[in-house]
Amino acid sequence: VGLGAGEATINKEEFGRDVRELLRGDENAIKVHGVAIDTNLTSQEEGATAGPFITFTIIAVLMVVGVVLRSYWAVALAGAALAILMVWLKGITNLVGLDNSLIISFIVPIAMISFGIDFAFHAIGRYREASEAGAESQRRAFVAGLTAVSGALLLALVSDSLAFLSNVTAGIPAVIQFGIGATIALVCAYFVLGIMTPLVLMRIEERLPPSGNRSRMRTLGRWALIAAAATVAGFVVLFLIFFPVAGAIALLAYIAIFLVAPFWMEVRRGRTGETPMREAAHGGTWPWMGRLVGGVA
Repeated sequence: VGLGAGEATINKEEFGRDVRELLRGDENAIKVHGVAIDTNLTSQEEGATAGPFITFTIIAVLMVVGVVLRSYWAVALAGAALAILMVWLKGITNLVGLDNSLIISFIVPIAMISFGIDFAFHAIGRYREASEAGAESQRRAFVAGLTAVSGALLLALVSDSLAFLSNVTAGIPAVIQFGIGATIALVCAYFVLGIMTPLVLMRIEERLPPSGNRSRMRTLGRWALIAAAATVAGFVVLFLIFFPVAGAIALLAYIAIFLVAPFWMEVRRGRTGETPMREAAHGGTWPWMGRLVGGVA
């Protein structure tokens, strides 16, 4: 008996439950109990209840990103990166032959979220420091910032990966799968949140007019960030618990609404000579988003 079993074992456990109910009957004379006949089914049912906690974790993490980095683009990109990582984790673990178990679906993503957001904080923070220190361009600021922090991030990646891989020697299938799955998640998080997210952020700020580069959290208002975080959380619920296809559609909608549309509108405003952001003493606001959310923070 062990967690992390495949579909065949799940089918056997469902059959075991059916047999138990059949033997029970009215239970007038005897009591029938199953001993470890549905371990994995019970774990899956308990895992389904963990979905909302992962959802609230993602919302809280993205809110922290918004408060600390004070950037709409950082929040929107971090949300998209977390959603993409969920898809990557599911696909890569299936490719390498890991079971679609409670551990891979609900426990490993928690580690991926925590380590990935930590990578993003350090990488984006160093990039911002280099930019505010007077770098000649956003590109040079990104190179300087990533160069300064890449050694520490890589060291953290290697040490944490070795720690997770040490579980492979446990001899317990569930623990082995956790070690392999967590290592895969950690490497993906390093690449997506530690490198690609600050790179895309740099490219966005590089393309936007100077006044549009300071995308403060209050620029778009609290409700815009909450909407972005809630959309990512909704994707996680759909993808991990209910309908993966619907979750993928929600991810595409998120990218279109919270990344592509605002970026395209700001670039278009800049090309037509319009002021992309109405500057104010507290940082300004985007007119189109102001109408959408009904105010700024």
